[in-house]
Amino acid sequence: WNIWTRCFNGLVTARRGDIPLGLGILHEALEQASDARLLPRFLFLQGEQALYLGRTGEVELALDSVDQMLVRCAARDEGWYMAELSRIKGELMLAGDARNAEANAEKLFVQSLDEARGQGALFWELRTTTSLARLWQKNGRRAEAGVLLRPIHARLTEGYATADARAAQALLEELPT
Repeated sequence: WNIWTRCFNGLVTARRGDIPLGLGILHEALEQASDARLLPRFLFLQGEQALYLGRTGEVELALDSVDQMLVRCAARDEGWYMAELSRIKGELMLAGDARNAEANAEKLFVQSLDEARGQGALFWELRTTTSLARLWQKNGRRAEAGVLLRPIHARLTEGYATADARAAQALLEELPT
């Protein structure tokens, strides 16, 4: 758990804006975890690590990492994180320069949304819907983005101060009612 805590501290450091330092802490702690990093409790941290690697331009490395996690989750029947991994992969596709990145990302977001809804995972649903609505807004589908995001955000009964709820609210304020 000490190693997990160090990983989490690396993630918090990255989220607070010092991405290189946070990724360094996270990478070092995951290396120290050795095979324990394959435990389910490390999935979230590795997913976030991939997302931040993409933000630093290491998109291919991040995509490889997500693909490995998806295979591992499927093999171990650890579906609880599949929706978020699909969303992260979509975000990474958008950060890269691959052909058809937006179309592929949209497919991943729709897949993620289906998985989240199937699990009743409102948090993953909110994150994915925000990602998809942001993509639609960028592509001139602003009204559709609002129609998609508004009911998900309205289902929140708590957690309005979380970064995800605030990001959804900020996006909604940019979209037509």
